[in-house]
Amino acid sequence: MSFKTTAILLVILLVLGGFVYWLEYRPGRPQEKAQLSVFNFKVEDVNSIEVEHNGRSTVVTKKEDRWQMLKPEQVEADKWRVEGVLTRLGSLTATRVLDNPGQDLATYGLSNPQAEAKVTLTGAKREILFIGDKNPEGTAYYANLPAGDKVYLIPSQIADDLIKMVDQPPKGTPTPTPAPTSAPSPTATPPS
Repeated sequence: MSFKTTAILLVILLVLGGFVYWLEYRPGRPQEKAQLSVFNFKVEDVNSIEVEHNGRSTVVTKKEDRWQMLKPEQVEADKWRVEGVLTRLGSLTATRVLDNPGQDLATYGLSNPQAEAKVTLTGAKREILFIGDKNPEGTAYYANLPAGDKVYLIPSQIADDLIKMVDQPPKGTPTPTPAPTSAPSPTATPPS
């Protein structure tokens, strides 16, 4: 390879590198961060969860060691389903975050979120998550917190599970009541 060809390729590489740098790191562009913790709480610290979606809501609260659904109806809740959602929500980590997304949250479906999850913890602390649109690939949802200064990209599984809590409330499976047993009939003794 000649010196001239090497020089031309080096110039092309520098121009492309500068272009990529300008696209990704220019001033004023929201910067993305990898793997950011959104929530950090334990299921044991949760007193209740309320999820709203499409004008409907599901409310589940803890009574001693049992989960009770209060809305849309008052029944025992499916403990495993509720605690599974709360476990994933309590350790929710964003795959990407956009700092300073600007005033236009509508771009992410967050000016009028499609779903909202409110978790009440011991000590009356409350965690709230707004869920917006799916990303273009359909693998994650845009989400933010009440402060609204960041837009998170969260895994679609947790957002879908939260929405499903409203669309298919987590009713517990009733424990079957055993049928009453009748006393054994006295056996007749054969006549002798």
